Amino acid sequence: MQIPNKEANNIKKIFKINNLFFLLQQENILENRIKHKIARVSGFNANENICLEYLLDNDKVSAGDLAKLTDLTTGAITALIDRLEKGGFIVRVADKNDRRKIILKLKSRPPKLSEELSRVNPFTGREMPQELRSVVEDFGKNFNLILEQYNEEQLAVLTSFFENLVHIQKKAVEKLS
Repeated sequence: MQIPNKEANNIKKIFKINNLFFLLQQENILENRIKHKIARVSGFNANENICLEYLLDNDKVSAGDLAKLTDLTTGAITALIDRLEKGGFIVRVADKNDRRKIILKLKSRPPKLSEELSRVNPFTGREMPQELRSVVEDFGKNFNLILEQYNEEQLAVLTSFFENLVHIQKKAVEKLS
């Protein structure tokens, strides 16, 4: 018995979707492993690194924001903030509109993406170990080679997919909080 064409196409699509989920899961696992190793080599724990990266992209950040981001308790996030402040990476600033609120900011802004950023740790200002620098540089080159394989229309589809994925992930995180 031959499978009808429409049903065969549905089976192929299901297979491709399952494969995509598997690949996304693998990418997520590997990205987390890389971030943990980079944090360790840089002298931070994973949560400290997550908080510093978040502060790079966000101006008005509260301790509560970082606690939600990392799923740490208020006591644990206070200790993390104390370590980052003591290390000279962040400062606590009173909110201009509500002096009871404290805003966390990076003490200094690291350089934009450049050769300097791949050589120097943006948070410590110290030169990265050669092993880490080599990994960061290779990853950047290989990532760009992959992107060069896609035309603008394909990149727009990929961008749309990931925007939608981020949107549903944010909703899931909100429901779990």
